[in-house]
Amino acid sequence: MKVALVRPRYKTHIINPPLGIAYLAAYLKSHQVEVVVIDGLRDALSPEDLAGRIAAHRPDLVGISCLTAYYYETARLCALVKERGIATVIGGVHPTFLPYSTLRETGADFVVCGEGERALLALAQNGKSGVRIPGVYRRGDLQSDADPVERAQIVENLDELPFPDWGEISPGSYPIAPHGAVVKAFPVGALATTRGCVNECTFCASPGFY
Repeated sequence: MKVALVRPRYKTHIINPPLGIAYLAAYLKSHQVEVVVIDGLRDALSPEDLAGRIAAHRPDLVGISCLTAYYYETARLCALVKERGIATVIGGVHPTFLPYSTLRETGADFVVCGEGERALLALAQNGKSGVRIPGVYRRGDLQSDADPVERAQIVENLDELPFPDWGEISPGSYPIAPHGAVVKAFPVGALATTRGCVNECTFCASPGFY
């Protein structure tokens, strides 16, 4: 099994290494899954060029990260990848809260809800078997009126996860982008000291996601 993990290009002036994708890459590789990371935002790739680069790697499955801010870009990329006969899975905050509409509107084969490491690994290993995977919605769920699947299992002990795969998202390969007063020097790499948040702000997706 070969998995391509992808971030589409969208309109922004801040271009940082995608830490979530790096965690997914490291976790899949630790379980002997071949992974390639393609950052369309960093490389300024149009949807057509990004789909072509994905196809050149001949993956069995393409995972596309998705925030609401670039949902339409994700949908466009998903359609182009599907035209090339490659299975697609969309994960992130947007599909976690809107799995059925994401499946309908993008044509994706799968949606991962919640934390992606375990669910994506199970999908890579058993996706064609039809077995129900916690956290994974399938296109067939739209026609079967299936009950919502169990959310992806939260990783309680973060020490179970390997460190992000910085080799795939080397900070030195990213452009210098304006960060206001936050960053004084480059390159920039992100650190996450926990997942979720102890607070429950109504404007934030974190309480519902985790």
